[in-house]
Amino acid sequence: MADAVEWVNRSGTVTAGGAAQDVMAASQYRQGLMFQNKSAGNLFVRIGATASATEGFQVAAGATLALPAGAQPKGRISVFGATTGQAFEAYEWGL
Repeated sequence: MADAVEWVNRSGTVTAGGAAQDVMAASQYRQGLMFQNKSAGNLFVRIGATASATEGFQVAAGATLALPAGAQPKGRISVFGATTGQAFEAYEWGL
């Protein structure tokens, strides 16, 4: 019987507009993640390095970035938003 998958909620807001922040620390156990932009402006998500307005996956308002089980994004997850308070919903999971 396989181990249960544990989901960890990492949701939050941009704490300082125009500056990247880490959403998830690097983890050798991470199997996948889901990130949804709940704000009106674009957010940028980068794996293993610092996100910026020109670096990372651009996640438009209301859009979702999903890296399924097997993708194994082990590096830290950084987010960049232009405006303080931009909301996002984020989850990571692993075994």
